Order: sequence, then structure tokens, then C-alpha cells
Amino acid sequence: MSVGRPREFDSEAVIQAAMLSFWHRGYEACSLSELIDATGLSKSSLYQSFGSKKQLFLATLSHYCEIETKAMLDMLAESDSALQFFEDLVDSFCSKTIHHWNSGCLIANTAAELGQSDPEIAIALKSAIDLFTECFVVALSRGLEDGSICIDRFSLDEVASYLLISFNGLRTMVKAGMSERHIVQAGKMILRAL
Repeated sequence: MSVGRPREFDSEAVIQAAMLSFWHRGYEACSLSELIDATGLSKSSLYQSFGSKKQLFLATLSHYCEIETKAMLDMLAESDSALQFFEDLVDSFCSKTIHHWNSGCLIANTAAELGQSDPEIAIALKSAIDLFTECFVVALSRGLEDGSICIDRFSLDEVASYLLISFNGLRTMVKAGMSERHIVQAGKMILRAL
């Protein structure tokens, strides 16, 4: 009885390559041939390993959330204060210190492209929003503890949601080509809420 050939590729590297293709092109515009070129897999290997283009896309959304939250939590851990973390986050949109942020947010891009049209992708988007919101709640909680942030009229969840919406708007404007000066000014205005 044959057990089949073992995988001869790095799944994480494949998902990373596919993620960048989807991120730059969008789900619909990213063709199977582009995914094959980006990942180095054959068509049969891609389908055997991931099942379909949509399943590969869902894997990339999950991977994106993991790397984005890790990047933010690492930045928070290295910041002198929570407020400094949020200021550094705004600066990173302009300086491109997070390598692919000039392409906007993959979650926001996907929401703009597909909305709620596919139930599985809609669930993935909701999970991503919840994860990013929770990351901001952690940062805001630290800010209350270290005294760098004062929130008295709204809950942590409400402020975290506001920041998530606002920062995604900034990232979209970076992608659209808005000047660094305007991005920084808008970021400072957003952070006045803290």
C-alpha cells in the first residue's frame, strides 16, 4: 500500500509567498498561474496540499493575522509606554518599518474586495478583527497601568475598535499615496483621543 510522497516544500514559506501575491493583487485578480509562480508549487501540489484557491487564501489570512499581531505585540514589548507604542505604530505606516504595510491591510483589502459575500471568508475577517481589537485592548490596558493613556468616557473595547478603524484608514491612505506629513498629522489627531 502506497502512503504517497512526503511534502518536499516548506508550508509556511508557501503560505507566505501566496499571502504576498493575494495582498498585492487581491483575491479575484490573483490567478492560479501567479500563485504557482509565487509559491514554486505545481498545480497538482497546490491542490493536493491546500484543496483550492480559497482554502489557500484562508490559510494566508490566518498567517497574516499571526504575523501582524506578533509584530504589534513585539513593538509593544519594546516600547517605553503604551502611548509610545501607538505613536511608533503611526510612524511605521510612513517609514514602512513593517515591510509590506505600503500595500494596506490585507484584512481591510479583503473586506473592501469581497465584503460578506463568502461565508468562510467573512468568518475569517471577523476573527481577524477580533484578534486585532484584542491586541489593542492589551496595549490600552498597559497604557492605563503605565499612566501614558487616560480613558474615562469609553470602554477599552470601544477605544480599541476606534483605533483599529482609524489606523486601517491611515494604512489605506498610505496605499493611496497620501503624503507622510498628512499621515503623521492625521495619526496625531487620532491619538489625541488617548
